[in-house]
Amino acid sequence: MKRTIVAILLSLFSAAASAVTFYVDATLGNDTRDGKSQANAWQTLARVNAATFAAGDSVFFKCGETWRNTLAIPSSGTAALPITFGSYPSNCGAINKPVISGADAVSGWTVYSGTIYSAPMVFNHLPVTVLNDLFNSNVDNWSGDYIGGTPYWQSSCPAPGGGCMGIPGHSNAIRSNLSVEYGKRYTVKFTAKSAAGSPTIPVGVRRTSNGDYHFIEDFETTSARRSFTVDTSWKTVEYSFTAVSTENSARMDIVVGGDDTLYVDDVSIIEYIPDVQQVFVDGAYIKLAQFPKPFSPDPTDTYLPLSNNSFVVGNPYPCSSEQLLTDRTGAVCFFEVNKNLIGSEDLTGAQVHIRVNEYLIEDRTIICDSVSSNACLPANPSVNRGFSINLQTSFDLYKDWGVYFDNLRWMLDVTGPYLASEWYYSRPGQQLSIRMPNATSPENRIEAAYREYGISARGRSNLIIDGITIEKAATGIDLTSSTNVIIQNCTVRNSGITGIVATNAASTTIQNCNIENAVHKGIESTAGTDIAILNNTISNVGRVGSPKSGDASLYLGTTSIATAGITGNRISNSGGFGISGGQGKSALEKGVISNNVVDDSCMNIDDCGPIYTSLYSSGPQGSLNPVNTVYSDNIVRPAPGNPHGKPAGSMVQGTNGIY
Repeated sequence: MKRTIVAILLSLFSAAASAVTFYVDATLGNDTRDGKSQANAWQTLARVNAATFAAGDSVFFKCGETWRNTLAIPSSGTAALPITFGSYPSNCGAINKPVISGADAVSGWTVYSGTIYSAPMVFNHLPVTVLNDLFNSNVDNWSGDYIGGTPYWQSSCPAPGGGCMGIPGHSNAIRSNLSVEYGKRYTVKFTAKSAAGSPTIPVGVRRTSNGDYHFIEDFETTSARRSFTVDTSWKTVEYSFTAVSTENSARMDIVVGGDDTLYVDDVSIIEYIPDVQQVFVDGAYIKLAQFPKPFSPDPTDTYLPLSNNSFVVGNPYPCSSEQLLTDRTGAVCFFEVNKNLIGSEDLTGAQVHIRVNEYLIEDRTIICDSVSSNACLPANPSVNRGFSINLQTSFDLYKDWGVYFDNLRWMLDVTGPYLASEWYYSRPGQQLSIRMPNATSPENRIEAAYREYGISARGRSNLIIDGITIEKAATGIDLTSSTNVIIQNCTVRNSGITGIVATNAASTTIQNCNIENAVHKGIESTAGTDIAILNNTISNVGRVGSPKSGDASLYLGTTSIATAGITGNRISNSGGFGISGGQGKSALEKGVISNNVVDDSCMNIDDCGPIYTSLYSSGPQGSLNPVNTVYSDNIVRPAPGNPHGKPAGSMVQGTNGIY
């Protein structure tokens, strides 16, 4: 036994002694060097992402430097010897940390009209096509391994043109030798129809190396696939995934479990084409072009009232499936707004933000506007405009609840008494437009954010991320499906969606960080295990721009809390709840939420509170109660609530303390 212990200790000492420190300098570095000293530092995140690190290694980024890319951490450490990502020299301080940015500077501005300027916004990374099979003459690259038979080419395919691939019942189609890269997002797209019936078709991209057939789409399981239902009409199937590993021999599976033949055409996998998510002037967030403009200095005072109760076209029930009265699959949700409040501009394609009830703001897309289509005519066209949206709402829509619209070019031209800078991006033309109310030039002042992640540690384990600033990415730090990761002394700011995501993560610690100006959530952990969140400052979450959906600054959905607890955090100016959810693992091992200070929550909604002790779930019953949780010694201050976008006599006015 003693010899075994000595051998283990010697092994650990040897591994620690052989650990290497790598340096990265955005200005003076060079990727052709070995990176093993400050004088021989690497330069780019691409070089770091392409490296393989050993347990105990460290990667240090130079203080005061900025990298405009995603750090996709390529390796995992061990429990005894984690890999550390930090900064050098050791005296960076709070304001001089190395910065990983999800935004690029935009230049080349010209006057479009008045105070509106335009500039080309061409992404400096072109998407990679992984797969593009059109089946015009063959299906040579596809195979099958199920009892029903193999895929075949059909020249007389029941398609809009050309051939297609037929997949017999009780078989599958396999496309091999695909290459995907860890941390990058891909879009899978194809068209399909069934010879008969409405089968459910499992689809997935998986690795094949060394007999390992785990799927590599956001999770690592052997059996989980995405599934889609098709019928006898051609249907486009499309979804996106983030690769959890780099693979040069991945494969795509399309499975037909029933008796009927499936026809498939135009199969593609393309690296996700980015879109502008946020725009900043002199480092400050500006809003997407919207209608109407705010009616007061309060940016949440921007709603138009619905003219009447909504309904589903061809169905007597309202928009949502809240009451589960009927199957609403595929139904079109319709609402009306007084036409005098809107004018004559077409809103088809706009995003619409709906205050569904006291505590929910839901985001949808307008698919029909009665100003340009008879498919959504209102009951009284002389008074109202009719609209239909792409998805049903969670609850029924009723008269005088509010909506506002954004993301159409003409909205930049709309004036109002409380104008602010706004922007719009034309994806087809790759043109960014911005209104500068004070007529000053935007040159050398504008950044456009489009990267999904600042740091991606998906599926990685045994890491320390220490003393880095991550800004202007959709998600600042992504810890999905990670294990034993410590985030400390970091600043995560201006996140387009969420500051830090730890979904399905285990043994996560987030401590002594500053998280600010996230559009939806500050920290999110859904289905996590053993999470500790300690002594962080979380501010201005859900308060960036116009009111948007967002559960909480600190959201702990069905997540068990580690022994260290959720402790010592300071949370302020939240659009929704300050802290939501969290639970213990057992009656003996309780989750502790203590010594937190929550100021000014529920700034966008009502029926809300600084601390929410239930976990909201969809369905008619509403919520799940957390178990084995202790709330102690927290300080909560007034949560004002928000009256805008709701009827004066609505059911709930104001908020609670601990909900």
